[in-house]
Amino acid sequence: MTEPVFLMDADVFISAKNGYYAFEICPGFWDSLAHYFGTGNIRSIDKVRNELLAGRDSEDLFRWVKNDLSAALFLDTTQADVVGIRPWALRRAASPLPGTVSIGRCR
Repeated sequence: MTEPVFLMDADVFISAKNGYYAFEICPGFWDSLAHYFGTGNIRSIDKVRNELLAGRDSEDLFRWVKNDLSAALFLDTTQADVVGIRPWALRRAASPLPGTVSIGRCR
């Protein structure tokens, strides 16, 4: 069986940093994310990396992305296999999973 791959958006990182998984509270969380980025089980896109690097260079999240995660770990959104994810995501937004609440469409 193939291992699952999770595509992370910027809010996952920002919410974790601002909440229970702040770098000074739970450094193991960030070590685990870096590990699973390395194995390919967690992925993100270059636009997320750029958003995270738009923060202040004194912030832990900025330094973690810049120093601990290779830019190559973030998928290039100009590549055809990544571009193909958008229609799937839009379809999922239009028909949420059972038990979830739809809060709007992605654009």
